[in-house]
Amino acid sequence: MAMRPHHERYEPVFEHLRGHRDMEPIDPAKGARVLLHVAEMDEPPLHLVLGSDGVEIIRERMAKLVAEDAKWAALGRSVDFDAA
Repeated sequence: MAMRPHHERYEPVFEHLRGHRDMEPIDPAKGARVLLHVAEMDEPPLHLVLGSDGVEIIRERMAKLVAEDAKWAALGRSVDFDAA
């Protein structure tokens, strides 16, 4: 499949994608069915992670984010107005 012309700054992304073609860990047909299902939902998810690997990556990143937030929560709250 030929790609349309694109800005050269995106070339590293496209090169990465070309290098991983046919190595996707999810079934494209199943992914398409899920997206069609989501498109018909009355209340579709705002974010949807597909594939076991994707779910694990997001869980790990979210755990790190929650831990960092807990570490710095007091500093973040320190800018609130003082109670009257």
